[in-house]
This record gives sequence, C-alpha cells and structure tokens, in this order.
Amino acid sequence: MAGAITTAGEFVIDLAEIITVDGSTQDLTNKVVNVTIFEDIENPYLTGNISFMDDHNVQNLLPLIGQELLKLKIRTPSMEKPYEIIESLFYIKSLASSLEINANKKIISFEFISLEGMENRRKTIHRTLTGTFSSMVETILRSDLKSTKDFFVDPTVGIKKIVATDISPIFLINRFVEQAISEKFGSPSYMFFETLEGFHFRSLESLYKEDTVMDYT
Repeated sequence: MAGAITTAGEFVIDLAEIITVDGSTQDLTNKVVNVTIFEDIENPYLTGNISFMDDHNVQNLLPLIGQELLKLKIRTPSMEKPYEIIESLFYIKSLASSLEINANKKIISFEFISLEGMENRRKTIHRTLTGTFSSMVETILRSDLKSTKDFFVDPTVGIKKIVATDISPIFLINRFVEQAISEKFGSPSYMFFETLEGFHFRSLESLYKEDTVMDYT
C-alpha cells in the first residue's frame, strides 16, 4: 500500500525549519539526517537532538548561536490524523557536534528542548501562591512558563500557601511533587513530566489506570 510503513522507526519529515533571533528562517527539511525526541517521566520537559547535512555553511551564514527556534512537523507514513502528527516548536539549546565529511560538507548536530524548558531558565518566581498543589502547578505552567499545551492532572487534596522567593518554576513544581497527595487515590507518588501530548502532574496510580496501548503475544 502506498505510504505504508516499510521499516521499523520509519518517519516522514514534512518540515524542519530554523527560525533565528532576528526572525529569518532556514528550511532544512531536505537536509535532515536524524531527529530524536526524548520523553522521560523523570524529566519535566522534552529534549532531543537533530542532525542535518550542511553543504552551504549554514551554521555561519545564519549564524546559529543557540537561541534559535526549531519548527518540526513529523509523522509516521500512513498516519494522517492530527493527533498522530508531531508538530511543535523547540528551542535550539547548544551545538552537540560538527563532523566534516569532506571539504564542502559536514554534519551538524544540535540539542533542543521544549519552549517551557528555555522559559524556565529565564524566569524566577517571587510571590505567594495559594491553592491545591495541582492548581498551583497549572498556574505556574500558564502564567510563568507561558505554556498553552494540554495539561493532564490528578487533583490533589488540601489548600496550601507557598511563599516563593526567586525560585525557578520547575524547581518549585518539583517541591510540590514531593508533597502532593492524590485526592482520588490518597497516595503521595506524584510525577511531573512532558510528553508530545502535553504536561502531566499525576500520581503513579493515575498513570497505572490508563488503558492498555498494545497487547503483545
């Protein structure tokens, strides 16, 4: 069937574009060698790396200084539904490696993180927060990290009052993770992490209740 998967891990890059700090763009869709995106329930935001063939000295022409935006649109062949397509913006964090192939070509690799990860590096919280831990996490996501992504939450018990003094948003959320107790399950086993679907502030019991994704026989 046309467009079907033929090999394990196969994917199609519909768009890979770098947006520089001055707003100019560089389309690298046809030059991408590899893209890896990491999801980890012990990491509060997405990370990854991208490698592309540089045969026009793109690194110096732009130049790439580690503050650019990376726009990606990736899908698996035969999958066309919106929720099956990865389409997101990331921040290019740093140059990972540069490998010369010959005098005119080299492979450039960059590490990237989600926008909220970069926003966390630039922001500190200096105010009093009141509410449940779950509601305060959502407030921090929307107000401090400026996230518009979906938020999946397991509500917590108890109204708290927290005085934050020059604390990064993620550091403060991690403090909530250590103290939060699930309203539904009564357990203190919370995790805060990001997936391609959005951010999660949930107890392990909440994660265990998810439907089975695939049965292997």
